[in-house]
Amino acid sequence: LGDRKDIDGLSGQEEDNVAPGQGESFEGKSPSFDVRKAYGFTVENLTAKNRQTFDIAEDRKGVVVTFVAARSDAAEKGLVPGIIITAVGTKRVNNVQEFMAEASKSGGKPVLILIQGPKGPGQRTLAILPP
Repeated sequence: LGDRKDIDGLSGQEEDNVAPGQGESFEGKSPSFDVRKAYGFTVENLTAKNRQTFDIAEDRKGVVVTFVAARSDAAEKGLVPGIIITAVGTKRVNNVQEFMAEASKSGGKPVLILIQGPKGPGQRTLAILPP
């Protein structure tokens, strides 16, 4: 246990150490909404490189989580890099632009996402709270 200010300070330092390319695909696409600040994670389009990096099956569609901030609600709910987000609310998403458009509609409220692993069956719904 510690002072929340100290924890937030550490979290910011950890986020500065993100590997190049992580989370950059959404930057600049929707200047009014930043999912990393709003919910503590980043997403990218499913590319050949991401499929190889996270060992994602070719039949997966959606966006891939590339970064999850420590101590965020997303991390506490089990969201990890390599997870595929297939829907936001009731709307399927196939790319970062669709994801951002739907996630920005949350207006600072919890965002509901449908996720699945990089391989295998099974899906799960998570409600991610803003900080």
